[in-house]
Amino acid sequence: MPLFVITYIVNFNERQRKGFLNNIEEQNKRKMQEEKLISIGTMSAAMAHEINNPLTILSGSVSILKKQIAKGDKVGLEKIEKHIKNLDSGIERISKIVASVKSLSSDSQQLDIEKF
Repeated sequence: MPLFVITYIVNFNERQRKGFLNNIEEQNKRKMQEEKLISIGTMSAAMAHEINNPLTILSGSVSILKKQIAKGDKVGLEKIEKHIKNLDSGIERISKIVASVKSLSSDSQQLDIEKF
């Protein structure tokens, strides 16, 4: 077989190999990006759920206090303290979730939503 034919075949095979490797690399990049987006979606849904729980408690406590005040009920100090404790607890819980997210974005640590 003439040398130019062998050279052509070798060069053609090398181009094919490079094209194949580039294709695999692009597929891997797309797959990694897809997995990141799925992770972000999952994390966002979990965060929304975890933040919504204390917001419901906050909203309920504020609503109860407003209704009692609107009725002219004398709200006892114990009830006020109970609702303030609920409000503080909910605010603290949301603050921890937000701090964890900030930490995750700056330190690339794994978010453990279950600890809230």
